[in-house]
Amino acid sequence: MATNDSIGVIRLADHQSRPLSQQTRRAYLAEFMSARSASDRDRVTELVLDAIELDIAHPDEPRLMDELRGLSAEAVAA
Repeated sequence: MATNDSIGVIRLADHQSRPLSQQTRRAYLAEFMSARSASDRDRVTELVLDAIELDIAHPDEPRLMDELRGLSAEAVAA
């Protein structure tokens, strides 16, 4: 289970049974960008693995992994 020490928002187990709110989704993406910019590879890996689990648990929602890939592609292009 992931925890966000800096914001205290992202807790994977809390979102397994209910859809992610837009606020939580934005916080998750912000945490990913923060971890990536800080070169915290362990946290980035945790977030990616959690995103995969969330995508599996919520197949009818937009895929979080697609959003993470998009953020990574934007960073490479910049």
